[in-house]
Amino acid sequence: MLTSSVLIVGVLPGEVESMLAAGLGLGLPAGARCPDCDGLVRGRWRGYRRLVRLDAGRVVALRIARTRCQACRRTHALLPSFVVPGRLDGARSLFAALLAGARGVGQRRIAARLGLPETTVRGWCRRLRD
Repeated sequence: MLTSSVLIVGVLPGEVESMLAAGLGLGLPAGARCPDCDGLVRGRWRGYRRLVRLDAGRVVALRIARTRCQACRRTHALLPSFVVPGRLDGARSLFAALLAGARGVGQRRIAARLGLPETTVRGWCRRLRD
């Protein structure tokens, strides 16, 4: 049985908008290693479409590439660093909301400032407090 995991790949701030405009995710970085067995990760292995909610509630679709380890045969999604695994919202929005919450800003004000649902921000702040 094949299992999968996520490889977070760094994206320079200047590359984000062009990537979003094209709707494309990342390619495989040179010399990438498997996080499970340290084997070489090579080539593409299908992929999938993923929605990401960015600043001011803007939702974009990205094509996320997958790759496969030659040694253990596990597949890995190549997520850009501005995408949070398992979350619709991008890393910048999540970080801004948590930072404002830690500084004592109310959840409604944070949600309004970032263009996010209040329930989303409330859930993030609760998990941070826990």
